[in-house]
Amino acid sequence: MPDPGNALDYHRYAYVRFNPLKYTDPSGHYSVEELMQHFGVDSFEALMALFGEGGPYAGNSGWYDILRAAEDGDCITAMLPDYQTSISGLFVRTGEGRIMIDMGYSHLVPEAEFARFGGHWAGGLSHGWPGEYGMYHLQGVNGERWATATSGGQSAIDNLSCNHVDCVAITLDAVGIIGAGVQVASPACMQFAPACAAGGALVSRGAAVASMSWTLYSKWKGTASWADLTVASVTITGGVATSDPRISLGLGIVQLAWDGIVSANDPWK
Repeated sequence: MPDPGNALDYHRYAYVRFNPLKYTDPSGHYSVEELMQHFGVDSFEALMALFGEGGPYAGNSGWYDILRAAEDGDCITAMLPDYQTSISGLFVRTGEGRIMIDMGYSHLVPEAEFARFGGHWAGGLSHGWPGEYGMYHLQGVNGERWATATSGGQSAIDNLSCNHVDCVAITLDAVGIIGAGVQVASPACMQFAPACAAGGALVSRGAAVASMSWTLYSKWKGTASWADLTVASVTITGGVATSDPRISLGLGIVQLAWDGIVSANDPWK
């Protein structure tokens, strides 16, 4: 329950407090916009800065992954670096959109305090613990299970989720690669080679237009960086402009690697 003091939050069918035009919650997970509201920042870059060098959550990027995967009612467990001592609670939100952890008996703890328990512990090695970082376990109300540990300032996630990578971009990349691949392999179609080449080109260029549109939309929404937009512009423009399908195929693979590996780790966000 977001706010026990608000009567609307007891209404089981009061979706976003009867205000669906202002608030949306398509996945149930905390959105980037909801996290921005919680942290009191007005851009995705400012949100990421909190988890970057010099930020209050520096070295604990695993907690950001947990927040993006969580929703109200999920059970979160934080473990010390000895992996034996732990605390647990439920994600809840206040009427102002602040994310809290319900430790039971109406005892609400700010998520920042809870995050420190499983986060970086400078004295870990002196205690003989295996490293300086603890671990978080998230049990979703819908049955999903996440385990995220911070290690050397980087997060290690045992579930690959669309909360962590841009599944739309990766799907469009894959479709474009398939189209270019059909073009390259069109001679194998024998008498139907021209049709295969034309069909592959249509699929490849259609995916390129959709991919560029999605990247522009993501940049406008704040979930893509200038680096994402630059790489997409180069690979997509190059792939459309060339008459050699092998070049299109190579550029598509580069774009897929960027979206699935480089951009997923948010180095410029």
